[in-house]
Amino acid sequence: MINKDHIKKLIRLFSQTFYIFLGSIFFFLFIPKNTNKIVFISDPEHSGSSEHLYRYFLKKFNNIFTVVWIVRRKSLGYNDISLLSLTGILHALTAKFIISTHGPPFWKSKNQIEIEFWHGLPLKTIGLY
Repeated sequence: MINKDHIKKLIRLFSQTFYIFLGSIFFFLFIPKNTNKIVFISDPEHSGSSEHLYRYFLKKFNNIFTVVWIVRRKSLGYNDISLLSLTGILHALTAKFIISTHGPPFWKSKNQIEIEFWHGLPLKTIGLY
């Protein structure tokens, strides 16, 4: 049986979580972005044409841009950063450009530019083909 104390604790926990969530969104919007930083994000690991673009940027523009690859699962033989690490989060929040493979990240702010490298377009599903 749920008593009034349990309900009060749940409401307090929910309201604290909600305020932390709102505060973090507000915080994300005002972090200055580095216009010379490009972050590649893939889920769960390196994949497809975004990997080729990443290697191209490293080869041609490494002296102009800071190029970082962030993944959910680290891969052997790659210089990638875990999304759940403090370093990965800081790179993701301070990059002006985000290139991702599986949809926009939830923390993307309006002053960040995102390029999508989805595996395919659902034209048949949405009735445009």
